[in-house]
Amino acid sequence: MQQINEKSHYSTLISSLNKEYKKTKLAKTLTPNDIYLLDIVYNLLQGCCLELSDIEIKKLLQLYNNILFNSKIICNNNYQETYQMSKKDKFIQAEKTDCNNIPLQPIITKIYYWQEQSYITTIDDIIPLVGDVGYFANKLYDTYSNFENIGKTINYEFLGRLCFYATESDGKQFIITDILNNDVTNIFNIIYLSDLNATLFVSKDFYIPSNIFFKFK
Repeated sequence: MQQINEKSHYSTLISSLNKEYKKTKLAKTLTPNDIYLLDIVYNLLQGCCLELSDIEIKKLLQLYNNILFNSKIICNNNYQETYQMSKKDKFIQAEKTDCNNIPLQPIITKIYYWQEQSYITTIDDIIPLVGDVGYFANKLYDTYSNFENIGKTINYEFLGRLCFYATESDGKQFIITDILNNDVTNIFNIIYLSDLNATLFVSKDFYIPSNIFFKFK
């Protein structure tokens, strides 16, 4: 499932609204329902209003893509780039007739989380992969704010190591706690990747299927 690019999202919204506004000069009717729905789904995925389960996030991602690619109102981007944080992030034009180049919103930092499916996979195997633009396409994420203020119970389904990837981390020192507020940072191997301005966390041991609560400070 495709990850959502924040810059592309806002460009698409504003361009689509502009396109619909031009139509009102002829039809005298403004019907941007799909645009509203697209933005509501996006805000929910960014952690607005409530905490979502992994299943709910997957369903919302699917709904977002269905609206984006099937609506006759939305200005789809001809090039939908998989979202990856970097120090220099390029603008992506929402290209269609009447779709304009719109100034973009600030980057929202994210923490991706997943479990490796093989117990023999270690941090050394993962480091070369995180620079690949498509590596995070099917991985779930939440905001720094939610991980810090709320925490997250994550459902792990495999026999493998637990992983986190904090984008735009600026070399910060993180403290990871469990549901009892115990400091469990030392169960992870941690490396700051300066070229990506991101921090990778991979557990030293592999874990069996379970639900585990984590909080980042």
